[in-house]
Amino acid sequence: MPEATLAPYPLGPIQQAYLVGDQDGLDLRGPARYYLACDLDTDRVDGVRGRLDRLVRDNPVLRLRVGDDLAPTPVADDAVVPVRLLEATEETFAAVDGGVRDRYRSDRFAFDAWPQVEVTVVRTPRRARLHVAYALWLMDAASLADFLQALAGGGAPGPRPAPAGVSAPGTTGRRARDERYWSRVAPHLPEAAEVPLRPDWRQSGRAVGHRMLHIDGASAAALADRARRHGLTLPMVFLTVYGALLGAVGGDAPHTVTLVRSRREDVGAGRELGNYGTTVPLAVPARAGRAFVELARDVQGRFLEQSLHASLSGLDITRLAGPGAPRSGLRHPFAFTAVELDSRGEAAAGLRRVWDSVHLRVPQVLLDHQVGVDTDGSVRLGFDWRTDAFDEGFVEDLIDAYAGTVERLAADGASWVRPAEPAGPVPAATAPPARPSGPGAGTLGQRFLAAAGRTPDAPAVRDDAGVLTYAGLADAAADVAERLVDAGAGVGDLVAVHLPRGRGLVVAVLGALLAGCVFVPLDHGLPPGRLDRIARRAGLRHVVTGEGEDAAAWRGRGVCPVAPGPVARRRRPLPDRGFPETAYVIHTSGSTGEPKGVVVRHSAVLATLDAVNDLIGLTPADSVLAVSSIGFDLSVYDLFGPLLVGAAVVLLTQDNARTPAAWSRAVKDHGVTVWNSTPALASLLQEEGGRLPSLRVFLLSGDWIPLALPEALGAVSADADVISLGGATEGAIWSIHHRVTAADASGRSIPYGKPLAGQDVLVLDARGRVCPDWHIGELHLAGAGVADGYLNDPDRTAEAFALHPEHGWVYRTGDRGRRGPDGVVEFLGRADSQVKVSGHRVELGEIEARLDALDVVRSSAARVTADGGGIVAYAVLSPGAPDAWRERCLAALRDELPSYMVPSALVALDEIPLTANGKVDRRVLAAVPAARAAQAPPEPGGGLHLREAASCWAEVLGRPPGPEGFFASGGSSVDAIRLLSLLHSRYGYEIPFGRFLARPTLAGLAALCGTARGGGGAAGPAVWCFAPRAVARPRGRVVLFPPVGGGVACYAELIRSLPGDVDVRVLGFDRPLDPEPGGAASLAGAADACLRHLPAEVADAAVPCVFAGWSFAGALAAAAARAAPYRVALVVAVDTPESAAARRGDASDAALLAEFEGDVRQAGGVAVPAVEVRRDPALRRRFAVYRQNTLLLRAWRPRPVPVPVVACHAAHRPAEPRPDAGRRWSPEVRDVALTGGHFDALAAANVPRVRDAIERGFR
Repeated sequence: MPEATLAPYPLGPIQQAYLVGDQDGLDLRGPARYYLACDLDTDRVDGVRGRLDRLVRDNPVLRLRVGDDLAPTPVADDAVVPVRLLEATEETFAAVDGGVRDRYRSDRFAFDAWPQVEVTVVRTPRRARLHVAYALWLMDAASLADFLQALAGGGAPGPRPAPAGVSAPGTTGRRARDERYWSRVAPHLPEAAEVPLRPDWRQSGRAVGHRMLHIDGASAAALADRARRHGLTLPMVFLTVYGALLGAVGGDAPHTVTLVRSRREDVGAGRELGNYGTTVPLAVPARAGRAFVELARDVQGRFLEQSLHASLSGLDITRLAGPGAPRSGLRHPFAFTAVELDSRGEAAAGLRRVWDSVHLRVPQVLLDHQVGVDTDGSVRLGFDWRTDAFDEGFVEDLIDAYAGTVERLAADGASWVRPAEPAGPVPAATAPPARPSGPGAGTLGQRFLAAAGRTPDAPAVRDDAGVLTYAGLADAAADVAERLVDAGAGVGDLVAVHLPRGRGLVVAVLGALLAGCVFVPLDHGLPPGRLDRIARRAGLRHVVTGEGEDAAAWRGRGVCPVAPGPVARRRRPLPDRGFPETAYVIHTSGSTGEPKGVVVRHSAVLATLDAVNDLIGLTPADSVLAVSSIGFDLSVYDLFGPLLVGAAVVLLTQDNARTPAAWSRAVKDHGVTVWNSTPALASLLQEEGGRLPSLRVFLLSGDWIPLALPEALGAVSADADVISLGGATEGAIWSIHHRVTAADASGRSIPYGKPLAGQDVLVLDARGRVCPDWHIGELHLAGAGVADGYLNDPDRTAEAFALHPEHGWVYRTGDRGRRGPDGVVEFLGRADSQVKVSGHRVELGEIEARLDALDVVRSSAARVTADGGGIVAYAVLSPGAPDAWRERCLAALRDELPSYMVPSALVALDEIPLTANGKVDRRVLAAVPAARAAQAPPEPGGGLHLREAASCWAEVLGRPPGPEGFFASGGSSVDAIRLLSLLHSRYGYEIPFGRFLARPTLAGLAALCGTARGGGGAAGPAVWCFAPRAVARPRGRVVLFPPVGGGVACYAELIRSLPGDVDVRVLGFDRPLDPEPGGAASLAGAADACLRHLPAEVADAAVPCVFAGWSFAGALAAAAARAAPYRVALVVAVDTPESAAARRGDASDAALLAEFEGDVRQAGGVAVPAVEVRRDPALRRRFAVYRQNTLLLRAWRPRPVPVPVVACHAAHRPAEPRPDAGRRWSPEVRDVALTGGHFDALAAANVPRVRDAIERGFR
């Protein structure tokens, strides 16, 4: 068999990216594959096999396979790629053809061995179809076109003028110039467009969607003509359409797409088959109202500028982006490619592509768009996407919009120059227009009095003091109203209410309303300075407050205090003085530090109260627990929601209002049916434990609702509904609602929902237009519930409120959101407080949701560090959380989040600090002492793991590791794969690529070694098999068995020395073997376990196979050769103890541990004390394997082996002192003398002798 003669093949940038993209631990991992069917003239079918043979012979890339270390290795020069020819009838053609298509599109079609391309032809007497599937790293679009034409008999691609990897003249200087350019540009590239993705999109499966648009020749010509008139190329037009649509969905923010361009000319590749592509990021600017042609010229200008600096690959540019840049390839997962097609040439060769058959899968890409400009004048526009990564229907709608845009550009010249945003910004306004109240709406006071008139004896207030009826509450409120009137309060005057919790507070609020005043609720615990500012800015003249110190303090502010009197039945009616439009003024925090007074009219708040009461079906039989403080607008519902319909308000006291146990007791004692609070307070109620079956509704608002909370509340009250409410104080409490379902727990977040009756939630763009479905914009509140503005503050009112030409008076929430086709609005966080970490957009809620989902965490919060370079997370731990909770949390987060979103520190707290309104108080978190927010403990990983990691690191990069990390030291993603492959083949460590990306330092790698399979991680199969060199058509095969410690680092030099046409398989032990049926493990049982883990091709009789091993492994190889159900050509035992005397020793654990320490010191040069073996889980497992194998060797009884044996012996203190001991193994034993001692048996000086011994088995 001829040997392979192909020289080492240099992988290009995109080839590396495609091969790296299927590594464990990467987001959107998967094999890079392409499948296409073509109709083929029947007279061309018979020659396909011969033409494919010539293509394989003439194009080295088709004779390559890639091993686990991503090193391309050639197969034999005469290797043949088979062609499957399937004959069918006209009746069976569809079924046979469909079976081939399904096979090539499915994951069953693997490319982990040679060949990397498959060809099938389905033929009937009247037609034929050619199916081609291949690994994308083999061929780019131009090579595929050449391949197809050559396969059909249209001529073979010509030779290239220079070998791949040879740079064009002047490239060195150009590269230095380009590095300077990209060093300036790369750190400032925007992120990818923000589109609607499912919560688990990073781990989406391999299902892909495909759609092809076809622009006929006439339309394409019209489009090209218009483009030329504007100085644009056709591909730039399509790129602009693609970028503009993605940008529009993301709120018209700048974003980056990944362009795929050809390096064929740069490397002098000619027409030889290969994938000469590379990726380059291109920033697409915001459209910002510009005409399409202006945006297209901007995009084309940027493209041309970058084209002058095109010697760098996308991987190079990512490295220049700085240490914060992700290396998973997911920073810009929207790709664009423009290619030339030659359907005329293919038709002349008897070939016609079936475009709808295309199946393209690209790792780390969410949406791939290809533009094919054809020689027949038409254009094909392909779209391929991860179907389970996007919200259902989004990509389809995007493509429809794309098609419509292209159609308009081709047909309407004015569409090129027409401004995109004819509307201007929504005009600001300092006051709302006149807004009539709804029919029969009335006021809060009037509606309360109506309820009291219907059911005067019904309980209105329940508390620890008993029950206050509606009649009693009305009398008490009228008394306060009379006192206010007597004190000079006029209709429409502001009256502050500053009392501790209790029925007096409810009386005071109603009294202010019945006096025709506007109530201003103030928490009793507000600091004096804030009360001073509110009194001054609001111009307060009256306050209902307690006597004594409170009254004196208010007098000092120039405000007249009025104290509620004792509750007594009134004998005279309250005079009707009329009512103002405004119901209350409630103060919120202002960005300037000054509180803002939100002015809410009666009609607005009644619209909300009535809508929510109708939503939950509130009746006089209900009761609502007033959890929130009076200064938080949720309290408006707590009081007036029930009082409008004759239901009861259940009150807490100032002392127990913050005590979950008191909440639970109040619910039980008073039969509370409605809970209304922030999610954080509801979580505290749930954590209090116990069932509260009277609760039938949970109203949750004011903050993100953890995905797990609704289900957890089911343990409190199994039949209770959970309703999410959203809005703003400026929208009269709430504007939007969503009834939570079990399915919501698997979503991105609990949906924001749909508007309440009489209200609207608009998603508007920067120009005030309603955004199309899916598009991100700013949420605006409209309709009956919008507040009038901010009290005595026209400037801030103008900043936040506007008069929309179509939707009237609106409030700008400052929140980002989008609306789906079903009308549900999705809340995307604050527009003005979305944090950035190392240049990346980060939503802290996503991190908190991932932490909250862990069993060791009860609740969590996160914040950005002061320098913006990292994240600190805080956790309240679950009872019984282990000491290693940090490590468990960080490991889970590293599995699910990109590295820049993994907290740099985790801090345990007794409770998450909350504001008075029940929201997470991030200012308090930021004040946690630095000592408590210190970095998580140093990553584990003892001296042995560190040494092993460092040795492989140095071997891959050619220099010892430094503190700067693997990638900062010049390592590439491919180098990282080779490093992990080396750690696997040497020591058995199986480390996912994504885990290493998250911690690419030597200390991090050592820690990963300690927790990986083969280290101290979770138990998997006891035996593993690795292929450091897999050859498709090998001259011979060697299987190396594991030495006594289970690792195989000792074989590294030997493997490197073996010829390239020798297939190498290495076996190792992760852990001790399971006991055999009927007793303990045995050496024969260990041999059987090893045989079971060898691949089927080892049994190929046409390829001679040698079993080899050092020390204990020599005995294991011999036992395996005896038990193998196929012929083994030779056993090579390297310094293996054979006689009973050589294998004798103390079997106690103490003695074995001492031997283990000595062996590690001799073999690895690292002292490992017994205490570290007992402490380190990885070392404990290694010792367990060592102990098992040592005892197996001592119990072994050698039996004859029916194959030749080569026994290699050390010169000094050999493991077997009797030179003739091996004669009992086999009648054919050849002895080979080595230099040095037992631990030198596989050193560089002895490797040639062992290699030559192995070669005997191939002769």
